[in-house]
Amino acid sequence: MKWLVVIKIKKSAPYTHDLAKLANLAGLKLTKDQLDNLKIINSFNISGRYDDAKLMFYKKCTLSYTKEYLNITKKLLLWLRKKYPQK
Repeated sequence: MKWLVVIKIKKSAPYTHDLAKLANLAGLKLTKDQLDNLKIINSFNISGRYDDAKLMFYKKCTLSYTKEYLNITKKLLLWLRKKYPQK
């Protein structure tokens, strides 16, 4: 995602891991579902940093939940690779 931002703004990407913000800066045309999924996926990073959030996140991450978001992440990545192939 940061690579797409660099291409779009022609300078270093900002110091952030906010996927929705990076997608916006890159000028990506996302569906509402894609944007919502990016926001959820982004929360995984935040949830892993703080002890109380880690425990809540751990409880939420059942096998089916994990499989679902792995598939969503794979679909987003494949969409990005297809729409924005490396030159």
